Amino acid sequence: MSQKIHVIGIGSDGLVGLTTAEREILAHCELLFGPENLLRLVDSLSADKKKVGSDFLELVELLTKIEPGKKVALLVSGDPLFYGVVRYLSEKIGKDKFEVHPHVSSMQMAFARVKES
Repeated sequence: MSQKIHVIGIGSDGLVGLTTAEREILAHCELLFGPENLLRLVDSLSADKKKVGSDFLELVELLTKIEPGKKVALLVSGDPLFYGVVRYLSEKIGKDKFEVHPHVSSMQMAFARVKES
């Protein structure tokens, strides 16, 4: 697993809310992992999609079995470093294996909606 796995935070607005660079990464991915609700947001992409849930042990197993050179991304909601999956994956697989692309976290969104800092 020499190529980095892109962990991309995505919001309810789907691809529209991502940067051009993030959309480009996803457009070239061959395999996308993520919860069912997030994979639905990127249904238009041609990559193979693999539904993953909250079983992080299974996710580690899947990510460590990826064919070398395969372009892969993991979709997560919001900021994957704000109490997210990246810390766990980094401890199990190594942080050098991931490229993280955060999105607005659920906490940021909640406070923005009530106009509080």
